[in-house]
Amino acid sequence: MLRQFTNDPLFLLRYYLLSILVLAVLMVPLAPARLVSALPWPWLWALLLVPLVVGGLGVIGACALAFLALLLNADGPAFDPRYLLLVPLGVLFGLYMLALTHVAGHRSLRPRWLNRVLGEVFSVPQLIGFAGWCVTHILHHKHADDPERDPHPTGQHSFFAFSAFMKKSIVRRLRAAYLEAFGDSRRSRRLWLATELALVANRLTRALFMLVLLGPVGFVFFFLPSFVGSTLFFIHFNWAAHRPLGDGRWGIVNLDEGWYYKIVNTLLLGSYYHKNHHLHPSLINPKYAPGVGEPGPHVSHTGA
Repeated sequence: MLRQFTNDPLFLLRYYLLSILVLAVLMVPLAPARLVSALPWPWLWALLLVPLVVGGLGVIGACALAFLALLLNADGPAFDPRYLLLVPLGVLFGLYMLALTHVAGHRSLRPRWLNRVLGEVFSVPQLIGFAGWCVTHILHHKHADDPERDPHPTGQHSFFAFSAFMKKSIVRRLRAAYLEAFGDSRRSRRLWLATELALVANRLTRALFMLVLLGPVGFVFFFLPSFVGSTLFFIHFNWAAHRPLGDGRWGIVNLDEGWYYKIVNTLLLGSYYHKNHHLHPSLINPKYAPGVGEPGPHVSHTGA
């Protein structure tokens, strides 16, 4: 998809607009008007969707708590302790949707056409467009840890600084790649601005779709844990597996020491075998890549 992105100035804009249209059509039989009329303070629910889809990790967490408070207010449905069972299921769901989106993004499934179909489905609860995700991820592989060209270089950031930096960096780098491909002209800037607005509208539409599909209880106790959990995981594994080595060099490492990494690697297709993944990106589970026992990081960028 990177080739389409760099050859067609309308590729992402057209994709986001089509995604919005398809999801809007899918919402019609779900009777969104009936749901909105049943929500306590529906205008607040709609307002909170904006920071949820554009904010960093801290903002997303705060929005999740605000949605919980809205749901449990005096005019909302009575709390049922069984709702809490949805939380771990939602977290696992979000993690698997992210892992499978990643697999589809590398076209690792057979037959090949299945990657695009399932990638589009898996990416809906991630609130991302599959095409934009693929472009970003391909750029990351091409320019891993390059502070100017990698969409989300770890650099010297602490985890919390990286969590605030990552989303802004991705959009900034996509914009730079777009202007590099089509020229830094007034027309290009206007088209990219329209693309950014469509990107936000696409994320809002996906969040609204999940609310309409699951209802307020499912949205708060299932979807929000899935979204917070997958966002936290995506930030952490990018931050933890890309490490500064000194002398302007960065390296990509495999992580499998300790209970956390062992459990996650077992459940999520060897996600923290990130060095192996960059060396063998088409493998569904990089844990079993050739050279798994080789020590040391894979040097991904040398600033010198």
